[in-house]
Amino acid sequence: MIQKLEDKSQTLVVLEANRWVSSVLVDALHQFNIAVAVVNPRRVRDFAKGIGRDAKTDPIDAMCIAYYGQVVQPPHVAKSENEKKLEALVT
Repeated sequence: MIQKLEDKSQTLVVLEANRWVSSVLVDALHQFNIAVAVVNPRRVRDFAKGIGRDAKTDPIDAMCIAYYGQVVQPPHVAKSENEKKLEALVT
């Protein structure tokens, strides 16, 4: 379901870090002043087990990631241009 964001200051997009998470997506969300947190999938998985949601389906995973974001409130710091350049040089 697509929903228009009325108050971006109260929005946090939480993504699990994996090979498909694109820095382009993160950068695009930051351009629109939407906070993004890229989190460790192991921590989300452990959190899901802790709340009794250890089934692996996309809807359950999405709910667990959203709930993890609400409970843990992971940091969401945008990288500066210099940090992005340094990261590109390292990789």
